[in-house]
Amino acid sequence: MKALLIVAGILVGAGAAHAEPLIAYEHDGLLTVAKVGDDALTTLLEEPNTGVLEYGFSNARTLWVLRAQKGVFSVEKIVDGKAEKPRVLTPDVWKGLAGKPASRVPRLMFTQPNGTGGNEAWIHRCITVVNNRCPERYLRLDLDEDVRDKAPPDVRYADPYPLPPDAQDGPQKLKGPKGYMFAISKNGFACTAPKHSTTFKGGTRWIYSASWVAPDPAIVHFYVGKYDSFADAGVDADADTGAGEFFLEDCNTYLVDVKALEGGAVATTEGGGAWKVRKGGKQIGAFTATHVEWLPPPPPPADDKK
Repeated sequence: MKALLIVAGILVGAGAAHAEPLIAYEHDGLLTVAKVGDDALTTLLEEPNTGVLEYGFSNARTLWVLRAQKGVFSVEKIVDGKAEKPRVLTPDVWKGLAGKPASRVPRLMFTQPNGTGGNEAWIHRCITVVNNRCPERYLRLDLDEDVRDKAPPDVRYADPYPLPPDAQDGPQKLKGPKGYMFAISKNGFACTAPKHSTTFKGGTRWIYSASWVAPDPAIVHFYVGKYDSFADAGVDADADTGAGEFFLEDCNTYLVDVKALEGGAVATTEGGGAWKVRKGGKQIGAFTATHVEWLPPPPPPADDKK
């Protein structure tokens, strides 16, 4: 089957006035919340990460932390680095249906309505098995609301760099910041920059869903896939195929992960848990972390002219 080439170009600029974004990360038994300013990375809160299952931002100011301690689940709200008293999630909160008890842990969930900024925080959990199904129950955290049995609309897409609605198929040239170009062909890509260039011959691999995700440093994000006939060529389908997600900085350096923040700041790592935060081409901070969470910029709005 012939594979499609799907690419997109998104350039995140500095934009207008904005709130200073927050990031959260874990290291050495601590959960840290830090503010990314124009000139510095400032720690707002450090607390033990005991029992932390997951955490995430519902908006630019608010972090939610889900914990499990001695079989008891709780959720903590942290606004601008100030923690409120945790809310204990007792079993009766979920108002489970009659059925066989299920030992599923709750999970956080956030919404991101396109262009509205009205993000919501939810937690969902299956508590009983009914007719061989484990129906989820949904509890909104940012409002005093009863549990419901339907998922909220506009759930935030799991991929922080989703394909924009106007993506085109086929080989393309994606203009990045001034002097940068990411050109995708039928057999790889060529990334050109004012001082560096990188080319990639795909062979049985192909490039798709490419986008510029940061302007300074200039970072392009893309995926490498493999043709369906790859295994037929005598290569084990479970072997290391070189497929996956990639970030390329300045058309020269491959990165392990990138967190693009509103306002033009970007946190990057080349591996080993060492992160650096840059804005306007200048490094404003650094930290070590085993896990990092942040609020992805909103997806591009749909083109009403189409």
